[in-house]
Amino acid sequence: MVTTEDGVKKYLKDLKNDIKDHGVFYTLKAQDEISHLGINTKIATEIIEKLEVKDYVSGPETDRNFPKSNVWCFGSEPLTGFLEIYIKFSERKDNQRVICVSFHTEQSPRKHPYKK
Repeated sequence: MVTTEDGVKKYLKDLKNDIKDHGVFYTLKAQDEISHLGINTKIATEIIEKLEVKDYVSGPETDRNFPKSNVWCFGSEPLTGFLEIYIKFSERKDNQRVICVSFHTEQSPRKHPYKK
């Protein structure tokens, strides 16, 4: 599902405010993926904080693991030597922290509806 550009702007504003106030919770899967990239969660958080509307891929979509929650997907600019970084967030909250459920390189580029 694709949301409006204004909807993505609002989501990113809320996401960044939640990060500023409460930080990011990385699932074990996301932590392993981040480690595999040779970075740490501090750098991953910095990458997340730089996300823009143009990085939006999809969402909100029903989370297959938690059907009462939604997920949002983004693709950031590539790290040196890598393809685009795919980042997925769950809307469910852990003490108001953002939950990052995926953070890995893409095997092939995804469509970005608002990338010009």
